Amino acid sequence: MSRLGKKLKNIELKKYCAALMALVTVVSAIGVGRMIQARADSYDSRDEIPTVVEFNDKYYTKDNPYVVLEVVPEICMGQFGYWVGGDSMPVKESDVRKLYAACGENADVKRQMGEAFSFSAAQLYGGQNYVNGHFICDEYGNLRDFEDRNVLAHMIFSDNDDTDMMTKFSDMTDKLVVKTVKASDLTYDDVKNANFVYLNPKTHDSSNLRAYQKMAELCKQYNLGRATGLSQDYIWTSTSGTSTTLNISNDLALYLYMRNVNDNLAVVTDWSGIPVDRTNGFYQFLMLELAISQEQFMEEYGAEDLINDENENRAGVFQYEGSGGTIETTKTSMTVKRHDGTVVEWGTEMFWRALHPTDGSAPQAPYFNATTTPEYVHNNFFTYHGTNVMDQSLKNKESIANPDWPTCDINKIDDLFGKHGYREVLRYIMGKYSLNDLMSTIEVIEIQPWGRNEFNNEAGADKILRTFGINGDYTVKSKSFDEGTGKGTYVINKKSKDFTINIRSMSVNAFNGLSDDIVSSVDLIIIGTYNPSDYVNTNYGRNAENNGTVITEDGAIVSTSKFGNKQTSGNDFTDKAYEKLYEYVKAGLPLLEMSDVYNAGSTIDRTKRDGSDSNIYKMSRVKLNERLNAEGKASSNITSEASDSTASDFKVKKMLTYPSRPRFTIVSPAAYDYDTNRAPQDVNSIRFTIRADSKIPAGSHIKLYIDSNADALYNEVSVRGKREVFADYDIPDTINSGSEYTITLNGAIPEKWFGYFKFKIEVTRAGFTEAQESSFALKAQETRTVKVLQIYNATAAETYEGTTTMNLKGSAFSDSFRAASSVTGMRLDVTPMKVYEFEDLMADDRNKDYLSQYSIVVVGFRDSYGKAGTPFRTQPAIDALNAYIDAGNSVLFTHDTMAYQASNSDYNEPIMTTNLTQPIGMKGPGIFTNSLISKVSGQYTAFNDVSKSGSTKDTTRVNKLNWV
Repeated sequence: MSRLGKKLKNIELKKYCAALMALVTVVSAIGVGRMIQARADSYDSRDEIPTVVEFNDKYYTKDNPYVVLEVVPEICMGQFGYWVGGDSMPVKESDVRKLYAACGENADVKRQMGEAFSFSAAQLYGGQNYVNGHFICDEYGNLRDFEDRNVLAHMIFSDNDDTDMMTKFSDMTDKLVVKTVKASDLTYDDVKNANFVYLNPKTHDSSNLRAYQKMAELCKQYNLGRATGLSQDYIWTSTSGTSTTLNISNDLALYLYMRNVNDNLAVVTDWSGIPVDRTNGFYQFLMLELAISQEQFMEEYGAEDLINDENENRAGVFQYEGSGGTIETTKTSMTVKRHDGTVVEWGTEMFWRALHPTDGSAPQAPYFNATTTPEYVHNNFFTYHGTNVMDQSLKNKESIANPDWPTCDINKIDDLFGKHGYREVLRYIMGKYSLNDLMSTIEVIEIQPWGRNEFNNEAGADKILRTFGINGDYTVKSKSFDEGTGKGTYVINKKSKDFTINIRSMSVNAFNGLSDDIVSSVDLIIIGTYNPSDYVNTNYGRNAENNGTVITEDGAIVSTSKFGNKQTSGNDFTDKAYEKLYEYVKAGLPLLEMSDVYNAGSTIDRTKRDGSDSNIYKMSRVKLNERLNAEGKASSNITSEASDSTASDFKVKKMLTYPSRPRFTIVSPAAYDYDTNRAPQDVNSIRFTIRADSKIPAGSHIKLYIDSNADALYNEVSVRGKREVFADYDIPDTINSGSEYTITLNGAIPEKWFGYFKFKIEVTRAGFTEAQESSFALKAQETRTVKVLQIYNATAAETYEGTTTMNLKGSAFSDSFRAASSVTGMRLDVTPMKVYEFEDLMADDRNKDYLSQYSIVVVGFRDSYGKAGTPFRTQPAIDALNAYIDAGNSVLFTHDTMAYQASNSDYNEPIMTTNLTQPIGMKGPGIFTNSLISKVSGQYTAFNDVSKSGSTKDTTRVNKLNWV
């Protein structure tokens, strides 16, 4: 359930109700206008600070603050608290006030404490003057008010410049506290109640210790301690502050890891303080974080909580199980076991060695050598090495040895903030900002077995937002849905922000035929198993025991009332469609799969007829991760519905990350279509200009393709002497949102070009690509004749004009073609010929070159379904067409030119179907073509809940969607 964005999913009922009651009470008192979401605004006065702030789906107030838990070897080593002040400091303000009272407000005592506080705070912030200049106390040691000095809250929750931190206020100024805990005293409740954990194993600068050391000296002088009402005994010895080991109990180490993975709990630590003792809980926590990807660990060892008690201290006992083995704890031990009984020994390559105990090979993703890169940021976890995290700037992506270890999130931080210093990293892992905050428009493809949509409605749009962590109530501002195309658009308002969700619903077979570049144009793909039992009913499965499962390739006989028993093409993804989906997943793009697809459940058919894996099975999480890992990808942006998800409360296993593409709109050339009277452009005047819809940083890559050979593909290299890449470079300067940018071409468009052209512009930023396509038209310099041979079905007695559904010589078609001649530079010369005439002509070997005189051959334009007169029945005619195609010429096969079944007493043997399916890319007679005529019956359900009897329920919309 954990993922970037940090939107907590399963809030415990008791805590949620308590927070809600507190919210209602506060809102009643102050009015709704004072409750806001955490944001980057700042305030000139404390009076402007909102009383309630929503952050990561929780509500924070002064009395219910955001808790930063700092775990240290000794209390004196605490650091974060000095950034907050008050009782968040290791030397608590309440204790200092009691010291001042005990010494009679002695000016020298106060001066000494003020100087010590100045040192402790200054080293954290690199010696800024205002920090040295008595950040916690004034120059006389008088403590400042708590709300005036929460620098940590300013840093994370405000975009102010550093120098404004003492004069401005953030929305969380009075709602963030630090709790400093000695590692050996850490409790279950400490971890449970924390919102952020800093595991700090060592002192980075002895100046940090000055306040605690001075407090200890003065408390000893005035005989103050816990017995006299202080919160603790302040004790200083010659070894104080020198510890370098966090003695965390093993049970809490595992609990902390599980909260980091499952509950988005942010964790920061210093790798340089790793213990030598491998039984130490801190060591084991680091191995869980660094020696295996989170996804893989949860799959192999953490999939199921065998105790499942999140509300009470388990007395040290935690136990989880996954596909590979178990992990369990006591307070003093943590044991990882494989299912075969092998104990996984703790070490930096432990999870890899458990599977490869003797070969000595280096770990491969999703397993790692935990010492390879001890400095990286990932999800909610950041580890640095040896320097103070407040002054630590992460190395940029070029200087990290392997930024994919394991998928180091440098690019994502750069994408959000434009840089990756300590401030940005803390914001990122704490969840102050996420890639999902950049989301406004979501382009979605929903793939269902038959095309019956589940998400293409307003409730589904809300589910999609929840998949990205945008929870809460919603208002529908507008909605539309086209039954014919399966396209819907929903404008949803959540948390005072409008989101536009564009959804295209389609069947598996419709997706198989989709030509779109999904990597650069789709923000979410949903693969579902939705098939209401009253929607598609069949009589026959592949066999009796498999009735209702996914049928792959050519696998089934179905019965329909209209056509009798027919063999179908199945509804599995084709190999090409599977590869397309895999490249989408490999690019880190979001995929939501319903549980049976995600888990490779029993309701899907895992194998093809030849015994190989079906492609729907290859799309399961396990199979996808196997391939991703083999290619060095440690994690993926895939999720499924959670086990406790309901129709009214949709939840996912982990939140998906929105692809932060560099959004833009093509301004020019204006899209050209066949129905407008817009004059074509001159080749020398055309300009390619985009408008940025979001900031496009300098260094983003832009690429312009022009489909110069009209093959509907965008080629990286020249094809038949025609190049298609006309721009390919890094944008030198930032393009701000709303600004326009004209692309610099790497060479002029050839003067001789004319006609209609499709083009595509791609912009890539931080690994995400946005692509937009459009078209333009160039004037023709001359007009040439195009010779067309139209072979149509007719008997000797029938005339050309009386049989064809489209008469290419007719006035309507000719007039339309002539109207476009200024662009096409073409005029038509059409020769009609009946099928039997063409067959007779090709029977004579002297006519074998007859077709070479034509620019294009058109076959058909008549309803026939393979009955009398269907082309073609003679082999020489078929051979002539094949030779024409092989020579690189164009043939247009119109509808009904292929027979829809292998043989039938009412139909002729489909020799044309048999001989021409391969060159035009069809599956074969009696398979592909059956689905053309039987439409919905040509697909098959992925669900086992369909009735084993009954007829197919067909709809107009599904007829249109289920094309192949």
